[in-house]
Amino acid sequence: MESKGCKPIDCILLESIFRIVCLACDKEDDLQKLNFGDLHKSWCRNCHNLLELSISHIRFRGDSVNTGEDKQIAASLPKPKKTLDKFSKSMIEEGQGLPNQGACEHYKKSFRWFRFPCCGKLYACDTCHEIKTNGEHEMKQANRMICGYCSKEQLFSKDKPCIGCGEETTRRRTQFWEGGKGCRDQSKMNKNDGHKFANSRKKTVAKTKVAELATKK
Repeated sequence: MESKGCKPIDCILLESIFRIVCLACDKEDDLQKLNFGDLHKSWCRNCHNLLELSISHIRFRGDSVNTGEDKQIAASLPKPKKTLDKFSKSMIEEGQGLPNQGACEHYKKSFRWFRFPCCGKLYACDTCHEIKTNGEHEMKQANRMICGYCSKEQLFSKDKPCIGCGEETTRRRTQFWEGGKGCRDQSKMNKNDGHKFANSRKKTVAKTKVAELATKK
């Protein structure tokens, strides 16, 4: 998609109209309500040939820098009443991370956004979807997601790493400290982790050390 003098945020396919051409008879037609990754099948109205269409990803091209004329037009337009949330302010650009790596206040260890097929929009979780849409439509389970580290859109996967950057989109349970990002329960830590007995009463003390402490007392 071509963009000039504007900053694309996202493409809501369900609200877009596409012009398609039948390769058998060159008949043009309009198509609506497409979603990412879904295989759409229809028939040509002219030759009745079977048409199949699928959209796996979208890329914006063009100059997104505002010109003087664009700024004048923007200044003349009425300002929106509602403030933009983090989903509206962030530009989805592959290779760059999402705000807070995609985590939200409801799921702080989930580093991805989900594209919901009911509205075609992106939200960090089902709770965020319900809050932002205010129950305007029935929610359908998301079938696609965007990596919080590289913004690569892909099919939903529960536990597989991102196909773009290889990062884990959910924080897995671990028995190691990992700089404070891993396990913090000393009783569940791996015995080879140096933090398991750090500042702990269970830490073993050499007999010579005990004798020195007793002598000092």
